Amino acid sequence: MKRCYLKLIWCIIFVGSLVTCNDMDATYKDLVKDGETIYPGKAYSVQAIPGKERIKLSWWLSADPSVNRVRVFWNNRRDSLEIPVVNKGDPQEMSVVIENLSEAKHNFIIITYDAKGNKSVVVEVQGEAFGSIYESSLMNRPLLNIKLVDYKGTIVWGDMPNSTGTEIVYLDKSGSEKSLFIPVEQNSTIVPDIKPGSSLSYRTMYLPSPTSIDTFYTSYNIKQIPQYSELGKDKFAKVVLPTDNTTLYNVNNPMENLWDDDNSTIYYTGRNSGIPAWFTFDLGQTAKLGKVRYNQRTTPASIRWGGSNARQFEIWGIADNPPADGSWDEWIKLIDVISIKPSGLPLGEVTDEDLAVIIAGEEFNFPTDITPVRYIRIKVNSTWGNVQMFHIAELTFWGI
Repeated sequence: MKRCYLKLIWCIIFVGSLVTCNDMDATYKDLVKDGETIYPGKAYSVQAIPGKERIKLSWWLSADPSVNRVRVFWNNRRDSLEIPVVNKGDPQEMSVVIENLSEAKHNFIIITYDAKGNKSVVVEVQGEAFGSIYESSLMNRPLLNIKLVDYKGTIVWGDMPNSTGTEIVYLDKSGSEKSLFIPVEQNSTIVPDIKPGSSLSYRTMYLPSPTSIDTFYTSYNIKQIPQYSELGKDKFAKVVLPTDNTTLYNVNNPMENLWDDDNSTIYYTGRNSGIPAWFTFDLGQTAKLGKVRYNQRTTPASIRWGGSNARQFEIWGIADNPPADGSWDEWIKLIDVISIKPSGLPLGEVTDEDLAVIIAGEEFNFPTDITPVRYIRIKVNSTWGNVQMFHIAELTFWGI
């Protein structure tokens, strides 16, 4: 009797399980009655690369051969575009540039589709577009100095480490406009064909990120190129003519010290060798002179604006070989130079302005109507200490 009860219980359990399975299967069929959900291969390795009022989106597609198009949404899905996919069943890289964006951060949604309209899992990425606000914050690289030496332009730059370089626009000697890119690590630039007296424009370039698709520029700054070029002193040479003062205070004070670009060395004539006195040298080129800089001896401090420092001298010039007899025939007087102590104080009293002038050197402009010359003759007429010998630390000439 007991065995019959057990069989009956098992029969009830079996029938109940069949009913339950049938109910579950019916529920599942209701859920997938339109077929199972298909997800095409999604975009991956998505990047948003900044630009000027635009962003470049790039991504990879998997090898899913069913993907035939990609849609990109932005502006809260109010804007979108569709890109067809030429699918060969291999992974491929795709990209698109979204134009006309405001200067802000933007969110993008990328969805892939197949021919039946099935769509992939949503992929989101954020990017930033830059514009005039960013560009107005950029600073031009400091241009510290422009000079001409031997008619070649030399530009000295300050640091601007966050930039990617600088562009200069200038006129060459024929008057044609040229441009030149200056790398950010270059601190000095030589422009061999720049036109004296012209102007130079320059602007600095930036990238908001290393991968930016656009370069941003500062506004142009303009600098004037000097009218006159410094004459290269490597061409200068001593000339000895009869009647020239060829004496030396000692062997360490030769005339060549006048053009060694070292103000601590001096040209110094012999003790009591006489004033007035003159000497001659060759510029190594014919030039119409524009200005001259005269540097006095500055050490020891007691010699400043005193002693044997030349106070008044004349600069003469000649284009052709000077007369062999040492006469002044055919020489042309170019300028009278008078050294002036700004304060006018007596020997031994020096103001800050006096010191600044004597360290920098005094510059004197030649008359504009002088003729080009090659040989220079300097006649010293007096010294600051009214002594019968003179010294000069350095002479620098500019010309065209």
